Amino acid sequence: MLFAKKFAKKDTPWTRGMRAQYQEFDVDRVQRIEGTIPTDLNGTLYRVGPGKHDVGGHDYHHWFDGDGMVSAFRIGDGQVAFKNRYVKTESYLEEQQAGKPLYMNFGTPYPGGLLRAMRQGNKNPANTNILVHGDKLLAFWEGGRPVALDPTSLATLGEEDFDGVLANGTMFSAHPHRDPYTGDFYNISTSLGRYPQVKVWRVSPNGRCEKIAAVGIKKPFILHDFGVSQSKIVILAGPYYLELKRMLGATLGVRAMADCFEWHDGEPMRIFVIDKSGQDPVRTYEIAPGMMVHAANAYDDGSDVVVDACLFPDGSPFEDIKNAFRGVMNDNAPSALWRLRFRPDGSTSSEQVCDFSFEFPRIDERLSTLPHRYCYGLEFERGNFGSSRFVKIDTATGKSKTHEFGSGCLAGEPVFVPRPGSRNEDDGWVLCMVYDSNDDHTFLGIVDAQGVGGADTRVHLPFRIPLSFHGSFHAV
Repeated sequence: MLFAKKFAKKDTPWTRGMRAQYQEFDVDRVQRIEGTIPTDLNGTLYRVGPGKHDVGGHDYHHWFDGDGMVSAFRIGDGQVAFKNRYVKTESYLEEQQAGKPLYMNFGTPYPGGLLRAMRQGNKNPANTNILVHGDKLLAFWEGGRPVALDPTSLATLGEEDFDGVLANGTMFSAHPHRDPYTGDFYNISTSLGRYPQVKVWRVSPNGRCEKIAAVGIKKPFILHDFGVSQSKIVILAGPYYLELKRMLGATLGVRAMADCFEWHDGEPMRIFVIDKSGQDPVRTYEIAPGMMVHAANAYDDGSDVVVDACLFPDGSPFEDIKNAFRGVMNDNAPSALWRLRFRPDGSTSSEQVCDFSFEFPRIDERLSTLPHRYCYGLEFERGNFGSSRFVKIDTATGKSKTHEFGSGCLAGEPVFVPRPGSRNEDDGWVLCMVYDSNDDHTFLGIVDAQGVGGADTRVHLPFRIPLSFHGSFHAV
């Protein structure tokens, strides 16, 4: 089925939360606040996700295809201001002007097929992750270069190629990882073609981008996140491959790119451990079949490298996301937080950290690339796409604490913000953008990280912001 005027969806709390918000708001001071804003919490929480899922009334078929919308909660002096803006890329503006789809999307078949879409070019919705780097706010998406915005006005500045280093169409991952000591961030990209590769990039604080490694792979695979320690890059590749035999349907325009991937049941997960300095050869490992969507952190432990990651037993999360956009959820096995260890002698070990469904993991990013203790993420019920709560896991003891926002609420990825001058890893706050389906509005939840499960502060917007993917906090 090609672009449809109306794409049928069941009414669920999460499909209500995914509905478009076409309006851009400027709220100088949010009026409705339950609780107290901490006076030493100062900075901006940026969030990004799909703001709308149609072009000129033609509906997209996949949540990942929606045009990116950036939201900014500016917190200071016990008050909160809010602003949201669409990421106005050239392709976005062209489609708005034309009033119809002009570009290929990941999950929606393109009229005329892949060959015509390739001539048109790829649309970059810039809807997946957001990060301040230098004097720019960067919005990321898997299939293209990041898009730069002004951190204050949220005005779109254009695709960021880092002084011509990233070629047009470079599939720059949506999950860059920053080294808190150097200020560099690392990212990966996948190149297609006869000899596909995964490339590793380092971007300095002043925007100097360089390729530091390239690893040949058998077939392109879905690669959303990875691990970074002080000395290593760790790529965890589940056997969910792009299959050429399925590309014919995309070429004819009857199948989307998202439907050209196939899970290979029984094949192992392949791990590539890459030395940042380039002095050591790439080490490869094979572990039990599985799929990683998000990594919490990685760190060196002597000569070993350790990765905390959320693992699924198969490729079902991508089918679940596609079906959830229609309001349908399958009873597939959930993910859990695992600790994986890779040794120089080729041996591995793994330990399941929690016995409940856990995703969207975050840590105190002052400890990114270093050993950490606490991890924050969403707990999901089997068969339910949304989550009304986040969990704080103590990886040293295995104990956890849950913070519940209430029935009908859908919490976004929790972001930990350290208290200024604090030294304890959990001395700070957890920020969640939450959609309340009971009365169709969005609020910002602020929770003391050492008091998870207790009282919280809620900053209520008088409107709905669609469910988003990822975010980051920029302190001032």
